[in-house]
Amino acid sequence: MNKTATLISIVIFGLSSCFLFGQDFLCYDRNQIETQINEMRKKYAGPEYSAVASSEAFKNVILFLQNPTKYFGAIKNIPHVQSYISLYGTYLNETHKLNGLLIGVFLDKHFSTIDEERVPILTFLLLNCSQGVFGELTTWYYIDLFASNPQLFIQDLKKRSGWREVVDNLVPFDSGKFKESMKKLGASDFEKQFKNYVSSRYEFYEKRFDALS
Repeated sequence: MNKTATLISIVIFGLSSCFLFGQDFLCYDRNQIETQINEMRKKYAGPEYSAVASSEAFKNVILFLQNPTKYFGAIKNIPHVQSYISLYGTYLNETHKLNGLLIGVFLDKHFSTIDEERVPILTFLLLNCSQGVFGELTTWYYIDLFASNPQLFIQDLKKRSGWREVVDNLVPFDSGKFKESMKKLGASDFEKQFKNYVSSRYEFYEKRFDALS
């Protein structure tokens, strides 16, 4: 886990530097976005585009990347959101020299701090952009921001029937910060249940690690 955390920290540092040069790459009006989508449709006519064939969905994803709180409702039910973001990042890298992952630029710009409105958005990204480095980055941000204000996240989690899935996404990548933040939680019924489940997942991975050692 420590090795993974170190790698993520290095990637985050690089993406933060990239953000200084790439922050204007997300500022487009609807006409410009439509032009970009048409260019991508021609440029990526093969299998890369098959999972993101809806122009309207693509437009909403790009608008969401510009203003996540305003457009979150428009992208919540779009399948393969990570594929849209990934392909758009490839396009920006090739056409605007965005030297890094778009998801990293986005998180750095909009999730350097957290509030009640942004918590469900970050949770959505954690659950729907979970593959590869995308998943590692969203996990890193979630753990870091959870530690800074756990009660905001608890208020969101207790509304979710699938809150255990969130924990399952976090524990394997935690270097200790998420586990340590359990000490900040209170003694409500849900917080007790939450802490018990988190503890059980750490025990599971510790036993699994010992068995492989």
